[in-house]
Amino acid sequence: ALKDAFGRAAGNEAKEAGVATASATLVADNVKYVPKYKSVSWFGDLEAWALDADGNTPDFPTWRASEKLPAHGSRNLFTSVGSDAIEFMITKSAVLDAVGSKDLVDYIRGDTSKEGDGQAFRSRRVGVLNQLLGDFVDSPPVVVKGLVDLGYTAFDASYADYVAQKKARTDSGIVLGGNAGMVHVFRGNDGQEVFGYLPQEGLSKLSTIAAKDYGTTSNFHRFFVNGPMNETDVKIGDAWANLVLGAMGSGGKTFFALRFPTDFGATLDAADLGKDALLWEKSGKDDGDIGYMFADFAVGKIKGGGWKAFIGNGVYSDSGNSVLLVVDIATGSIDKITVDNSGNTGMMGVSLIKDTTTREVVGAYAGDLKGNV
Repeated sequence: ALKDAFGRAAGNEAKEAGVATASATLVADNVKYVPKYKSVSWFGDLEAWALDADGNTPDFPTWRASEKLPAHGSRNLFTSVGSDAIEFMITKSAVLDAVGSKDLVDYIRGDTSKEGDGQAFRSRRVGVLNQLLGDFVDSPPVVVKGLVDLGYTAFDASYADYVAQKKARTDSGIVLGGNAGMVHVFRGNDGQEVFGYLPQEGLSKLSTIAAKDYGTTSNFHRFFVNGPMNETDVKIGDAWANLVLGAMGSGGKTFFALRFPTDFGATLDAADLGKDALLWEKSGKDDGDIGYMFADFAVGKIKGGGWKAFIGNGVYSDSGNSVLLVVDIATGSIDKITVDNSGNTGMMGVSLIKDTTTREVVGAYAGDLKGNV
């Protein structure tokens, strides 16, 4: 009923409360990133606003992502089929099998030739502009640049050099989940989309947002990717890695890890983020304990062990259990601690207890839907 009501909402443009800035302090070149959406038409945008030293915004944004979107044939889009990341394009038979048709794949990529009057799909034209980005609801952006320093130099001196490399980046990647089926990475300098990832679970549902009655009471608005996004640093093998861990949120029972290059030079380009950017993807289809996830993830190195993500299994899992998922960062393999198997429960956000000297994980705690910690 709640989703139905949301789908019937009036077509008013709105700004999400969650925003991210390119600096922890207000400086002359500080930037604020604002995701937007318009209901009924269900399109969105990401705007960058340069702030002055007092935090004031100008009359116009520096850029809008909708105005910088590459042509549909040039977009750098990927998905996951089985355990492999593949390009999201009509030449991939696995993509066609999952989505349903070549025309729909092209529509999601941004082709407008099969939409509107007399065509199969709903029009995304608003006034004189094609609005090809989906709505961004409950999706705070993450700025991947040089902002994260987790203090791991305490147990690994090489972390200091790695952090210095990140801080030397002159561009950034703005990671933002959207409800046209994908996670976007926009280039911070000018707003151009350089990468997109469509979680496998959402592929079979893409036809709903292309239908001409989308956003009505008979085909109400859908969420696809509006879960948490967490930037972190880990060590994979002998090398430090800059990751964003995220989840589909209301859109599905899936979580994933994206990897950014440490040094992407003066400009973040599509060439910097290919199929290897998807480290792994896990879903409720893989494991019945995985539910819808809305809480931030926690990441750390286990004392005397490897690097792990500590994730509450979320709500409405097939099992109904409350489970702590301990995910190996390098491989995506999952170890589980089942706290409550009585049903109708689930574990939410996880906090870590770390050694005050080495910053290694020595414990974790979390709450569940039944009020237990």
